[in-house]
Amino acid sequence: MKTVNLLIGLCLAAIFISGCLPKAPLSTQEAADMLYLKATSLQDSEEYDRATDEFSAFVGRYPNSNNADNAQLEIGNNYRIQGEYNKAISAYEMLFEKYPQSDVIDYALLGIGDSYLDLNERAKAIATYQKLIDKYPYLNNEVAGEAQNRLDTLKEIEQYEEVIESGDKEIQDNAQYQIGNIYFSVFNDYDKAIEEFNKVVENYPQSELADDAMWMIGECYWAKATYAPPPGETQEQQAFIRVQYITDRYPQLSELDRYDTDGYPHWPAGKRGDRYELYFAEVRRLLNKYPALKSWSFQDFIPEDYKTALDIWNSLILEYPNTDVAARAPKNISEKITELGKLYYANNIPHFASILFKESLQIWPSPEAHIYLAYYYADVHNYTRWTYYQARIFRHIKEAEKLVPPNSDLALDLKNLKSWMNYRARLESLEAAYFNLKNRR
Repeated sequence: MKTVNLLIGLCLAAIFISGCLPKAPLSTQEAADMLYLKATSLQDSEEYDRATDEFSAFVGRYPNSNNADNAQLEIGNNYRIQGEYNKAISAYEMLFEKYPQSDVIDYALLGIGDSYLDLNERAKAIATYQKLIDKYPYLNNEVAGEAQNRLDTLKEIEQYEEVIESGDKEIQDNAQYQIGNIYFSVFNDYDKAIEEFNKVVENYPQSELADDAMWMIGECYWAKATYAPPPGETQEQQAFIRVQYITDRYPQLSELDRYDTDGYPHWPAGKRGDRYELYFAEVRRLLNKYPALKSWSFQDFIPEDYKTALDIWNSLILEYPNTDVAARAPKNISEKITELGKLYYANNIPHFASILFKESLQIWPSPEAHIYLAYYYADVHNYTRWTYYQARIFRHIKEAEKLVPPNSDLALDLKNLKSWMNYRARLESLEAAYFNLKNRR
């Protein structure tokens, strides 16, 4: 019996000791895979500088890895995304030197051609695309097919340029517009597209396409805008959000002036120290701290390219008020602001997002903005105890119901919202009842 107990004890001791031992070091392949995965994850998160550093470290440490050529390709891709085209070309050419037999060589060659095109070196771009086509004369390769499409598109641009230089004046504006549209929709070169669309507006101001070109300039700025979640709200932004929140509840406080000492704005009720008077004092304090606060708008706190796009579209309405583009502009502007609000909401900045949703509704009523505002009032406030927020929630739900097409995805979203709200109401009522019952004991 003692022998059996001794054996059991030794086994348990061995298990305990083995569990405390340090884990075996990673193999070379595991370490390489982890580094490559880290670089790819950074790239997916649009942290291109850090991703490039990690891919470079990968190529340096594991030059013979199966993914080394892919890593070198991604270095070039990252540089090109960031607009560093000469560095991109150098990175792609390094792939030829280090891995001449790689199966991603063709993608690097296409990237070089695209980079030359980005640098406006069209002859070099055409020569590079032609190398790919010569390599696969039957175009039995996807990358070669893309190169051929680019060549065809560049020839199309040349034809439009010939029309502008020596063709029929009645179609020159259309040719110029089509060049801008090609750079926008085919090459995704938004800076070049802005340049070409601007030529329509400046050279053909009386053209029927001038307003369309102006609209597309706004689309270019919107497309090239880079949204990155801010690390936190600035004090100015917090003050702006706070005043917007207060004046949403008490609109007359928006009339307050920094130097107004003539008493309170008219309000039909209130004892000293009630919520209204506290809000009054808070708005006055913020106005004194930030004298320009009343002139601020949500556009002062969004990325510059988004702001530029919105300014262009609003200018379009004033400059071309009787056109079809101006007629549809308010709806499109509202949708863009709602789109931006959804970005802020998804990145846990709900208060500023709510300001964007409200702004979009002032321009054009959309069901999405109403739905998100209903979620906002339910998410950031106690749902069952504040009648004010309940009224806001149900008002936005009812307004959304008027606008949502039946049997659409938005109709399903609205149905889910209503089901969720019923669940919230019941759950919070039960929690309140349990809290009251617990306190009675």
